[in-house]
Amino acid sequence: MRRSGRERGRADRRAHPRGVTAAASAALLGSALALAAAAPPAPDAPTPLAPEGKWVVNYGERGCAMARAFGPASAPVIVAWRSLPFSNRVELSVQRRLGQRGLRRGVLTIAVEGRGDETVYEAFNGTGDKLRTLRGWTSPALFADLPERAVLTLTPSSEPAFSVALVGTARALAALARCNDDIARTWGIAPGEREAIATEAQPRGDPTRFVGPDDYAKAAVARGELGTSAQLWTIATDGRVSECRTVIPSGSAALDTAGCDAARLRARFTPAMGRDGRPMTSHVTQVIKWELPGAWQDDPAYRTYVRQRREAARAEG
Repeated sequence: MRRSGRERGRADRRAHPRGVTAAASAALLGSALALAAAAPPAPDAPTPLAPEGKWVVNYGERGCAMARAFGPASAPVIVAWRSLPFSNRVELSVQRRLGQRGLRRGVLTIAVEGRGDETVYEAFNGTGDKLRTLRGWTSPALFADLPERAVLTLTPSSEPAFSVALVGTARALAALARCNDDIARTWGIAPGEREAIATEAQPRGDPTRFVGPDDYAKAAVARGELGTSAQLWTIATDGRVSECRTVIPSGSAALDTAGCDAARLRARFTPAMGRDGRPMTSHVTQVIKWELPGAWQDDPAYRTYVRQRREAARAEG
């Protein structure tokens, strides 16, 4: 359905042959690059598409997902959520038939029932089909306690906007939460950990610097390796990462090792506080996207957004 890591790797290597030493990049998803903001839908928001069928919740190798088709059967729009235990971000993806092609990054405005977020997105076409995938990351809090007939509006900076009617979403989200609890148990962690936390662990400084371009393993650059991994960080009471486990591998052992090494070396948090008022050990799931430069076409809006968010994070210390 979507372009494989190997194919994207070939595109990157064509843009930057092995002899070229252009800097590679690593993005820590769920960081200061996606800050929630009030963004109610515009008066001219598209007419919401009606759902076709029910939400389907799946246990997958890369986390729990729920998906549903909207609009006419001849040209459906498929909306999906994907989440992981102990993560403060959720992956929101859309598949639909569009005329656009290529790999593009831009800014995505999300609005649902008076709540909103502005975040980054990636858009790409699947191999051998006509579907275009748009993928972004946002806060699950946007979808908490939704009314029965909520409306979700997505406005990408370089793709057509659309709205869908989120009917019966609360039940699907509850099933998604149960799926995440089951995954947490397979990791050896009680899913009720968050119930014992009064204040969750918070990153100190700019979290985008915890894992950065300089951490990209040289051997992985030489081999053109890239991918997305999920790592479970154990945040000790001193705010350091005391343990790091790759729970979803990127496909490159060198990159997975580099991510954990960087987390132990550089990541610092204000530790979680328990309901007894004392610091406590907690867990955070971080999604790390490793990519080589050259394949993505960045919107000017995306470059401006990233610069502003980084400046804001530095100003906050």
